Amino acid sequence: MCGFSAFSGVLAQEEGGAKAFQHLSLGLEFLSTTGFGIELATPLNSRLALRGGISMFPYRYNMPIEVTIAAAILNKMDNAMIQTPAIENELRSRNLPVNPRNISKEVDATASLGLINGKLLVDFYPSKNGSFHLTGGLYIGAGKLIKIKGKMQEAHDVLEVMKTNGHDFSNEEYISESKIYVKDIMNIDASIGINSVKPYFGLGFGRAVPKRRVGFCMELGAFYQGSPQLSSNTAGIQDLIDKNLGDITDLMNKISLYPVLSLKLNVKLF
Repeated sequence: MCGFSAFSGVLAQEEGGAKAFQHLSLGLEFLSTTGFGIELATPLNSRLALRGGISMFPYRYNMPIEVTIAAAILNKMDNAMIQTPAIENELRSRNLPVNPRNISKEVDATASLGLINGKLLVDFYPSKNGSFHLTGGLYIGAGKLIKIKGKMQEAHDVLEVMKTNGHDFSNEEYISESKIYVKDIMNIDASIGINSVKPYFGLGFGRAVPKRRVGFCMELGAFYQGSPQLSSNTAGIQDLIDKNLGDITDLMNKISLYPVLSLKLNVKLF
């Protein structure tokens, strides 16, 4: 790839057609597996074009996870309410459950897709007058493909009332199957990591700098993102995600090549 880019400098002379940097076009990526994007492109000569831009795929979805609360913490919360009657009064005044077993067992979790990439690409046209091209280059972006964040707001609020009334359970286990503690239930955080620099290869039809004022371009390719890996701020949270989202994480761990299908509208600026 580096040799290909370096070789473009040698070829950036007029070949009876476009001269290097003589024209500039704006590309609007309106449909793509990498999201929406914008590009600037310039010819290096009649067979080569240089493109740079950014693409982003802002997508979030809610994925509530139901968990099992440790029996020991429930018993301790019961005892705290017996010892300190003021806790029940404060819980009622705040419309919070007075029975620890009625507290929501769901983790309010949200997953967001981290596909935000800059890109630097070179198009090669086998025919200097044709539209078919081969493309190579780099996508450069965030090192997290998916971010997962969650919290147990109702449980936290009840436990805070108990804490202000002299019963601090911060270091007690709250979610039994994954050994997540009270101090962690408002910061359930995990991510699926990928390479920040991703080599790309593709092919398509259409010119980055159109012959006329406006042109369309279709491209199919893939970038190598490495083997996605799940990580979290605590072992317990990572275990929780593995147990409840195992199918998703197993699938993501197998996708080292991310497919790119892109449709763009290119407008020649000059």
